[in-house]
Amino acid sequence: MKLTNYLNNGGFVYGGSAGSIIFGKDIIGTTYGDENSVGLKDTKGLNLVKGYNICCHFGNGDEADTKYKRDRIKEYSTSSDITIALPENCAIYVEEETITFFGSGALMFYIKKNKFYIMSGKVNKMNYTKYTHIYKHNDLYALGLDAYIPVNPVKNMSVVIYMHGGALIWGSRETVSENEVNAIIGEKMAYISIDYRLAPETKLMDIKADIEDAIRWVQEEGVRLYNFDANRVAVLGKSAGGYLALLSGIFQNRPNAIVSFYGYGDILGDWYSLPSPYYIKSPLVSQDEAEKCITSDILTHADYVNRWSLYLRTRQTGTWASVVSGYEQSAIYKELTPYCPILNINAEYPPTFLLHGTEDTDVPVEQSEDMYSALMNMNVKAQIYIQQNGDHGFDRSWGNTPEEYGRIICFLKESFKM
Repeated sequence: MKLTNYLNNGGFVYGGSAGSIIFGKDIIGTTYGDENSVGLKDTKGLNLVKGYNICCHFGNGDEADTKYKRDRIKEYSTSSDITIALPENCAIYVEEETITFFGSGALMFYIKKNKFYIMSGKVNKMNYTKYTHIYKHNDLYALGLDAYIPVNPVKNMSVVIYMHGGALIWGSRETVSENEVNAIIGEKMAYISIDYRLAPETKLMDIKADIEDAIRWVQEEGVRLYNFDANRVAVLGKSAGGYLALLSGIFQNRPNAIVSFYGYGDILGDWYSLPSPYYIKSPLVSQDEAEKCITSDILTHADYVNRWSLYLRTRQTGTWASVVSGYEQSAIYKELTPYCPILNINAEYPPTFLLHGTEDTDVPVEQSEDMYSALMNMNVKAQIYIQQNGDHGFDRSWGNTPEEYGRIICFLKESFKM
């Protein structure tokens, strides 16, 4: 009680090894290091880390030792919220509702016997420092974001939130372009890359909620931690991330600018709801084969290789919207109209920059062209850049020159009135 009061009055406490384990909700998971030989029954900790358990000295022995520790944590994590396993070269810093990770290793989280990784920060580069935060969690999952902060940050920083692609089925916040990060950081803006829950284990409605919560975190916690300007928040997404960026334009709490690389504003059009002429050329994927990758777990990141067959099947059958939403194919138009940006544009839609390639075989260039026309019809500020002969992901070959990312920088500065 005294320690809690001390913290609530602005105090600071530090603990290492057992001194940090006691800060967690329960110490039972640490019996891989010290057996409970005295028969301790009350294993409650001080619960000062947002309901997490803490385990230290993880993954520092040989393979057999690591497996033993992992199995013991998983055994006891069934009755707890979340267990954080800390290697020697990692630490966490807890302040109010924010947890920041420091170090060069990978922190492991165990939730009801499920495991996932959060790569730790602080990571120092020449022109930025990367910090990792959890922006949303419950007893089934935790969502991380990486904050790339300029080495010499300015007050009231503008910020760009990046949403990865992957058809909402695969991807990770770690798949960022170093050139893109450097281009944004070079203008004294912050760059935030987020994870969100993936379909079909999580449905589109809840993925939308994750994006809303990430924007809210930036506008609230980001302002407090990094002095962001809550009125200069842009979202940038690619492919399915571009769709999410465009979807954010119809949120109640909207960003101030949107950048969409080869994204799509119409998830109900024939291009997605009928078999794809391009993908139908590939050997047909059976439903059984496609669904092998679907699990009972909530996924916050996934590998392209393991999930590709599922996506290919949805494109060959025109069932993507049904699969990611959970609605029957016959009901998607009625149920998903509120999630279709092009059908919900109004005069309050944020300034938008659309980029697309003419030879995109995954998302037709018409998706950006049609979205641009719809925005212009509503007198929304919009720009479009069409990359001649550009395929899906054409920006992967971009360097860090004014002719490339310079277009985006100019758009952001104009939108932010910098």
